[in-house]
Amino acid sequence: MQQKQNINPLIALAGNLLLDVLGIKQNTVDGSVVPELAEIPCITGLRRKAGAVILLIGARETGNTTEGLRLAEIIGRPTYGIFPEQKPPSWVTPLTLKQLDKEPPPFSTLFCDDAPIYAGNRDYHKSEVQFLEKMIPVCRHLRKIILIFRVQTSGQADRWMMDADLVSFRELNPLWGETERSSVLRLYKQIQPEFLKMSEHQKLRHCYLVHKSWQGWARIDLPNMQ
Repeated sequence: MQQKQNINPLIALAGNLLLDVLGIKQNTVDGSVVPELAEIPCITGLRRKAGAVILLIGARETGNTTEGLRLAEIIGRPTYGIFPEQKPPSWVTPLTLKQLDKEPPPFSTLFCDDAPIYAGNRDYHKSEVQFLEKMIPVCRHLRKIILIFRVQTSGQADRWMMDADLVSFRELNPLWGETERSSVLRLYKQIQPEFLKMSEHQKLRHCYLVHKSWQGWARIDLPNMQ
């Protein structure tokens, strides 16, 4: 895999769009073919679970939001989301923290995009943020909700978020390495070199998954963004 750095963002975007139009998928990591998210049993198995916690860790602009939406699409339940910085697709119902006492309903998916923006340490005294934290350990029992959280570093993740059923890793922000939890940093030392070899398109379309029954690289197809 050839290393490509310092690519003009407009050129990279144009290249990515061309690959999508042509239907070409870069689906190898270090020469090995990797499965798409929907082809991995531990992900499709989430459809049968009453509730679960999924944690997405990675630097800004590495495709975490796209991955979260793709996971929700694969799970196939009614999807709700907290999106502080953007408008979600039409198939995702937007929510606010204040609505979490009643929404979303059981057997749905809640995607919390860029959680530290609205649930960071400085906001922890807010009752809504505390309520969100309390949802996590009971999501499988009382609420029956699949929770997807996106954070830029594991240091931003609530302690309950780290007890996740599935964790996905995207490229590490090198300036934030010391903020990662020690167990996460050890794993990053193994997978970060592969990210550095990837083209910009590959970085956006690949992640490294850790689940109790499956671990390895995965490809990410674009979700429905309408």
